[in-house]
Amino acid sequence: MHEDLALAIAVILGAGVLAQWLASTLRVPSVLILLPAGVIVGPVSGLVDVEALFGDALFPLVAIAVGIILFEGGLGLDLALIRRVGRPVVGLVTVGLALTWAVGAGASLVLFDVPASVALLLGAILVVSGPTVVLPLLDSVQLREPVGQVLRWECIVIDPIGAVLAVSVFEAIIDSETGLNPLAVLLSSAVVGVLVGTAGGLGLALLLRWHLVPDRLHSPLTLAIVVGCFVAANALSVEAGLFATTVMGMVVANQRLAPIAHIAAFGEDVGVLLLGGLFIVLAATVELHALRSVLVPGVLLLIVLLAVRPLVVRLSTLGSTLTRHDRTYLALIAPRGVVAASVAALFSVSLEREGVRGAAELAPAAFVVIIGSVAFASAVARPAADRLRVAAAPRTGVLLAGDQEWLVDMAAALAAREVPVMLVSPGDDDRLASDRGLLTYQGALDDPQLNEAMEAVGVGAAVVAVAVEGVGPFLIERLSEALGRSNVYVVRLGGGGSPRHHARAWGRRAFGGALDEASDDGPWTITTSPIERFDRAPRDAVPLAYLRADGTASIAGPWRNRWGAHEIVAARCEPLGPDFDLGARTC
Repeated sequence: MHEDLALAIAVILGAGVLAQWLASTLRVPSVLILLPAGVIVGPVSGLVDVEALFGDALFPLVAIAVGIILFEGGLGLDLALIRRVGRPVVGLVTVGLALTWAVGAGASLVLFDVPASVALLLGAILVVSGPTVVLPLLDSVQLREPVGQVLRWECIVIDPIGAVLAVSVFEAIIDSETGLNPLAVLLSSAVVGVLVGTAGGLGLALLLRWHLVPDRLHSPLTLAIVVGCFVAANALSVEAGLFATTVMGMVVANQRLAPIAHIAAFGEDVGVLLLGGLFIVLAATVELHALRSVLVPGVLLLIVLLAVRPLVVRLSTLGSTLTRHDRTYLALIAPRGVVAASVAALFSVSLEREGVRGAAELAPAAFVVIIGSVAFASAVARPAADRLRVAAAPRTGVLLAGDQEWLVDMAAALAAREVPVMLVSPGDDDRLASDRGLLTYQGALDDPQLNEAMEAVGVGAAVVAVAVEGVGPFLIERLSEALGRSNVYVVRLGGGGSPRHHARAWGRRAFGGALDEASDDGPWTITTSPIERFDRAPRDAVPLAYLRADGTASIAGPWRNRWGAHEIVAARCEPLGPDFDLGARTC
């Protein structure tokens, strides 16, 4: 028995992480892989029996996990932007929610063999758009503002509202005589959630501000307070816990009493683990025969919800400053996520136990809509953003960090080809770069202005060649947080720590390691050449970057990532001859 339990837990965690890794590799939302994976490890293979594994603990465990995920989502909400996005967001989570509920419930009543109460419940479950799907889409597509912020705020704020609405309808079905008034419950839960979440967020900030908690306990304490606020708010009002955790995330993110970058990083890691486990567990509760029986009406319900979304956006954004293209894009992106899946799965099990007709169709129908809406949003997100011109400018810039002259020459060569370049000099002398008119960051490396400067330049990749003791690994970590580790390349110089030390700081090995240990006076000439001429040149040249016709550049790493390039920036010890466009210094 214990071995079976351990195996099931290992399968849930392993499948959840593996599915998200596969989704990242394929560049699709993770839910598209997680839901089928859950069906495979559940009803198909029988490795995970949710009822036997969790029993009555399933509902509270899922609810707490959703609360933690919403806290992590709340950490990404910037209140400074509320003036720009407040009007459309309020419209979407009020007028838009009501219209979506009415249309979804009406379509469910027509398409499924269920009573009106179950149709109302299914419509309420499907009003939410999921941050677990929308936020990864925003990371991959990179929308300009305010479209990106409207989608971010809508998906996070609407989740607790939709959950409370669904719970109110569910309670009315279970006990029609003492059923709860949805509006009264919503107002009560919102007030309680705001108060408890604000208290929890400010309390945590003050504990950190006054240094009452050791650094190693910051993240565990945050998790404990999040769960505590969730439970306390739920004890005071129905499903107020989701409001509380969302508000707590917003308060922690927007307070100025204590730094929270490490807490945000921890929350993201926990969120990834919980997200994978949740979808695997919830998908494992769905029976295959039930899924097949609702496939056609489920797809038709999805089409109805997609068709009504433009009207929802139009009515919700009246009087706002959003353009026609902004509204059109918002109308295309409304995927359902983990809250809809969790509420549908849990309520379906509960209603089946109560003998409610049509309860068995609740979860499968919701899952068909979830998978379909995610697939649709994933397919149209990028091409629609480009066609409607709501995509942010691509991050094609390059950051070069170091004091070496060859690095300055490389920056000049890239700038000459109109590639955005920013130099970071860890030393005090940046005259070499300034004399050549190159953009140089002169602030502290741990200052938030570095991130602002990178965003302004549009930096998407970085090369770190720093020989100052301890500075190299710090800068690698700093840039990895902003750009992702796969976009940070490292030249391992002798003075900046041992190669092993640099390896611990991760970052890709720049230029195949050819310039590792290169000193400042090492005889390097930086050249720019067409690819064909470079291929005919002697092989002792070192590729540094590949240039494409669209003005983008890719750093030469351990692999020759020259696909689509027409020019190359390279380093040589001697001039390559008159066929090459030099213009850089010759050693």
